[in-house]
Amino acid sequence: DTGCLCHVQLFAPFVDKYQLLSALPDAKQAGYSAGAGGETQQLSTTIPSLRVGDQVIKGPKADLSRDAKGAGADPESAGLIGSLSWRLFTLVLDYKGKQVFLDPVR
Repeated sequence: DTGCLCHVQLFAPFVDKYQLLSALPDAKQAGYSAGAGGETQQLSTTIPSLRVGDQVIKGPKADLSRDAKGAGADPESAGLIGSLSWRLFTLVLDYKGKQVFLDPVR
């Protein structure tokens, strides 16, 4: 999600399924947050890494959704990768070909 000012957001069903609140006990309420769908409840923490293809982003911030409805409660998706991660790459979106190309910024 290039419009999200975040590294990664993980949706509540994924957070619950993998017991991430227990695995990441340093997660803290980060204050008020809202998006296109309205107010959202989430905890923030730092995760060891995020792998995007063959690239590894070390120590990104992860927002763990506690939403019971809306996008943050979507059971069909683990979450999203935001602009703070994408800025580390030259990102090319080929909508017609349904492809994404990433070139790490050096």
